Amino acid sequence: FNFDNRLSAYCRDHAVVYTRYADDLSFSSNSPNELSAIPEIIATMTSSQMSPRLKIHDAKTVFSSRKHRRIVTGITLTSEKKISIGREKKRWLRSACFKFMHGNLSPKEVSQLRGYLSYVHFVEPDLIARLKTKFGEELINRIVSQPLISLKSNQEWGKEVPKIP
Repeated sequence: FNFDNRLSAYCRDHAVVYTRYADDLSFSSNSPNELSAIPEIIATMTSSQMSPRLKIHDAKTVFSSRKHRRIVTGITLTSEKKISIGREKKRWLRSACFKFMHGNLSPKEVSQLRGYLSYVHFVEPDLIARLKTKFGEELINRIVSQPLISLKSNQEWGKEVPKIP
């Protein structure tokens, strides 16, 4: 709490927007070169306090601009200032809907698809409308209304389910 308050105050004073989801810290600014000082500021703040002992994972530190694809906590930030699940996940989703339409998904895969459609409904609702146009509203509604399976009673417990990209 103290760390977040101190960092928020610093960011506010330097026209930087600071957000955090669990241990993912994100910073944005319209001022050029303003973000380059952030890693050092964080290191200074964390070294001067006993708790929490935070460490910057340099390999995961990314600086990006609107010129490049920006992904934060798995969500793509578009150049139009919108959020998206990203091109690769959209391809996976269309493929999974196609496989469902032809009966080529296991019950476990159907549950995964159903859950992902629910996630997409909140992140990128326009995509659900496009899927309904492409595959038919009835098919998408059938996927969403599929009963959830209990993993403990699933015959395919040991079968590997393809990961969502």
